[in-house]
Amino acid sequence: MTLSSIAQKRIADLLEFIVTNEKIEIGKSVVAYLEKLLPEVKETLKLDFDKFEVRPGAHPRAMADVLLFKNGQVVRKLTVKTAVSANIRAAIKRMQQEKRYDEDGLLIFGLYCVRGGKKEKVLGLILIPRIVLYNEAREAIYAAIIDKVEEKKQKEKFDELSIVAMNESIILETASEVIQNRKLIEENQRAIKEIDQRIKQLSTNVNEQFKKINKLLDELKDLLKKH
Repeated sequence: MTLSSIAQKRIADLLEFIVTNEKIEIGKSVVAYLEKLLPEVKETLKLDFDKFEVRPGAHPRAMADVLLFKNGQVVRKLTVKTAVSANIRAAIKRMQQEKRYDEDGLLIFGLYCVRGGKKEKVLGLILIPRIVLYNEAREAIYAAIIDKVEEKKQKEKFDELSIVAMNESIILETASEVIQNRKLIEENQRAIKEIDQRIKQLSTNVNEQFKKINKLLDELKDLLKKH
């Protein structure tokens, strides 16, 4: 790919984008996501490899976040950024400032998807070729990503497909689960209280029946003594 070929295409046409089925999970690392997703999305993102390495956490600047291998040789390097707060511009800026000119950019972000009545929050991955990343303006790349998401929405008939903050999504989802669990606990506590009251009532009734039976037995004993 050359600068002249970029000039003849829209930037969005040079980006590869996929809406994954991977749900946003609290506490799950980028490394864990990538180790699971890369083999699944390689064809859609047009990545040709038979082996890969993901570098966890901080590592020397000379090392890429992801190395892709084919027949034992490194065929592609990726610099990976996650838009945790949905700030796509900031993620692009971080990529460009690192100036890893031999690495393509892989951007990970949260998506809110609605289709056919099904609502979910999943991960989106977009591959930005290095010739685009380091030769196009940040705002132009951002606009191309937004175009790509909108095109995907129309093409795959999503009712809604929007970029969301992964951290807020997790917090809201967790809060929702806590509220639901609290409601279930309260309902269970009410049910337990009702059962306890019924048991006490039954216990009272049983005690009253025993008293009546004992009284009848005493009366029967008195009758037998008289005869």
